[in-house]
Amino acid sequence: LTPYLAAKQRREDEERLEREEQARKAQEEADRKAAEAVKSDATTIPQT
Repeated sequence: LTPYLAAKQRREDEERLEREEQARKAQEEADRKAAEAVKSDATTIPQT
């Protein structure tokens, strides 16, 4: 493994990890918004 290839591999790994982290954060944000929507629905819709 040449230093160039090693550096290229490391950079690709870092980019992949960064994308996974961003995807995870986006998912957490979506989950949080969904939970808030459910909460607000529960408070605005009269329970019958």
